[in-house]
Amino acid sequence: MIGELNIRVCQEKDLAAIARLMEEAFGADASLPLNPLYLSDPNIYCHIIEIDGQIVATAALHILQKINRKLGQIEDVVVSGDRRGLGLGKKIVEHLIEQSKAEGCYKTILNATDENVPFYAKMDFRVEQNQLVIRH
Repeated sequence: MIGELNIRVCQEKDLAAIARLMEEAFGADASLPLNPLYLSDPNIYCHIIEIDGQIVATAALHILQKINRKLGQIEDVVVSGDRRGLGLGKKIVEHLIEQSKAEGCYKTILNATDENVPFYAKMDFRVEQNQLVIRH
């Protein structure tokens, strides 16, 4: 039994919980200051999943304006370790795909580790191009 599930837009009061999820999933330092403009950016849709009032998952959709069209990029998909395997990651990603479509994006992309590719492939994502990175 999952409990009462709610997908909603992230609010300022949720940022500390999201920082803890990012620390758990990515090793991001939860004590670092969060970008105060993140929630007010009209091109970022940060959503959370709450179960019985507890934030257990998050993901964000970034709308990128290209020269003649819009692209949706899903970032920072995180499900709390004790809630994995319940379909929450799928629920929030599918929610953001629908948001991307509603925004008129011609495609939705995301980056994933090799081990997570099968998870996203079940939602019809496919590997098409290579991502090249320089970390600073």
